[in-house]
Amino acid sequence: MGVFRLGIAILIFVCLTISPIYADSGKPYDPTRDAFEDYQNALLHSQKEQKNIFVSIGGNWCTYCLKFSKDLKKSECHQIIKDRFIYLNVNYSNENKNRAFFALFPKINGYPYFMIISPEGELLEHALVRKFELEDDFRKMLESHIN
Repeated sequence: MGVFRLGIAILIFVCLTISPIYADSGKPYDPTRDAFEDYQNALLHSQKEQKNIFVSIGGNWCTYCLKFSKDLKKSECHQIIKDRFIYLNVNYSNENKNRAFFALFPKINGYPYFMIISPEGELLEHALVRKFELEDDFRKMLESHIN
């Protein structure tokens, strides 16, 4: 029972430190975060838990990014991401372009954007969110990447 409680405590800590989208701040993208450092931490947690990483990329300047963030919280997909992935929210803005993080991956041509990355750091899926116009399609894509 003690190991289970420790696991829950670690999970809560990870959610609070790595997943600012689930906070009620109204601004899901934090320009003060170092996305490269957050990614390194997410990789460690991903390897320990054998879960893929779901990366949401956008900025508070992007109205569609804010809409996606808000809609995601209300959707069935929110629970899937929360339960089955390590969640990483990455800001891109004039205040912080997070160049070290973005240098690791193919160029992004629009926002909001997402990536799914394996515990080994392999990019499994990446696309503009608008590619998935229907929540059901997005859910099926997520489910196809559950370890």
